[in-house]
Amino acid sequence: MSTSKPNILFLFSDQHNARCLSCVGHPDVKTPHLDNLAREGVRFGNAYANNPICTPSRVSYLSGLMPSTHGYYGLYGPEPAAPMTSMFAYFRQHGYRTGALGKLHTPRYWIERDCQFVYDEFLEYPKYLEGAGLYEKNDNRPFTGKRDGEKSEIPYEHSCEMAACKTDDPIR
Repeated sequence: MSTSKPNILFLFSDQHNARCLSCVGHPDVKTPHLDNLAREGVRFGNAYANNPICTPSRVSYLSGLMPSTHGYYGLYGPEPAAPMTSMFAYFRQHGYRTGALGKLHTPRYWIERDCQFVYDEFLEYPKYLEGAGLYEKNDNRPFTGKRDGEKSEIPYEHSCEMAACKTDDPIR
């Protein structure tokens, strides 16, 4: 009997219709890597957000509390005034190395204390682009109406996915 703990990975994708996966039968979309994760892991077929805004929904998922209890209703927000635990704290207390990567949109400093690695793309990527001399080409800057459906002007080696890979990552 193995005493090792399983690796646990949670993937959340904003604005992604779950029907747009080949593993659920979409005739045109090909998602082999996500299909493999769905096949080897657990895929929730009936998952619903409790709030249409990402921050309150993420806080609810990570804390187990409804928005009416945790009090977050908009994007970001200050650090919780009262102690509010997160799933990261639970896993860390049980010997897991924890990390969060992506567009986190959680209250500032709430999950950071319980993660060995945090990379919030929404906050860190613009700093990276500025250092690379590409800030003006940032795809996340305010919409001007000129970029609808256009290809990014940022070279792939400077994409947010590649920039995240270039950080010092103690999890790897």
